[in-house]
Amino acid sequence: MKRCNNKMMRRTLLYGTTLSLLCLLTPLATAQVYDIGWWTIDGGGDMFNTTGGGYDLCGTIGQHDAGTTMSGGGFELSGGFWFGGGAAPPVPCPGDSNCDDTISWRDIDYFVAAQNDNVAAWEAMFLPGTPTCPFENNDVNEDGTANWRDIDPFVAVMNTTCP
Repeated sequence: MKRCNNKMMRRTLLYGTTLSLLCLLTPLATAQVYDIGWWTIDGGGDMFNTTGGGYDLCGTIGQHDAGTTMSGGGFELSGGFWFGGGAAPPVPCPGDSNCDDTISWRDIDYFVAAQNDNVAAWEAMFLPGTPTCPFENNDVNEDGTANWRDIDPFVAVMNTTCP
């Protein structure tokens, strides 16, 4: 029986010592100080639109700051400012089929894809992004159709820049 009491005393002493040390160290483990150095409440916008079963968020209240993009779960939200009614449409530049503001050999594949008014094939050249210029850039002779009649005018504007 003495031996059992010694074991119990040792355990009690060990647990007691451990608990005492934990209590002594607790003030050293205080919580971190968190600080939000700045914040803004932004707002503006329009309305919610739906297009083809998807969602288009045209405006918010309490939107996050301009110039940043949040994404997750297949969604992306970009902050910005609303000026007038949105950005101005891109200015056409006949022959600039790849939207880089110059007409060069780099435009040829995009121009060929757009032939016969094939908007889908032309847009597919820009994956994973979207074109930043209008499809009308492929209608170099400006007759309303992107086709073989645009080839000679396309060659004529080669190695020029957009206005």
